[in-house]
Amino acid sequence: MDAALYNFDFHMAVEGTVTYEKTQESYGGLGSDEDVYTVRITRVGLYVRDSFDFIGDQDLGYWNPKTNDVAKTWLGAGDGYHEVTNAGMRQWRKKTGCGGDFLVFSDMEIRNVNESWTVEIDVK
Repeated sequence: MDAALYNFDFHMAVEGTVTYEKTQESYGGLGSDEDVYTVRITRVGLYVRDSFDFIGDQDLGYWNPKTNDVAKTWLGAGDGYHEVTNAGMRQWRKKTGCGGDFLVFSDMEIRNVNESWTVEIDVK
């Protein structure tokens, strides 16, 4: 993971129900009617999405092809390490015809929850 993720996004997916409760009149019929719903979340899933697109200028770290070790900075790299950049990846891709842009998704961590609230929506 040391050399894999740089800029990435956390995503959340939820599972639950939305239940229609009733229509109510505000202020004794003088205001607007409102629909009332109850939102209940029962499970939340969190995951990470990262893109490997090699666009722009970015240092990707240092790689030792003999040991397959990586280092984040030249200070952590020793003999046999080579600097890897977006430009270098683009050159390698052009030369070999291999590689490409891609997305990576982590496993989803799912947690059971019990959260609910009501939502009032004006009916016009």
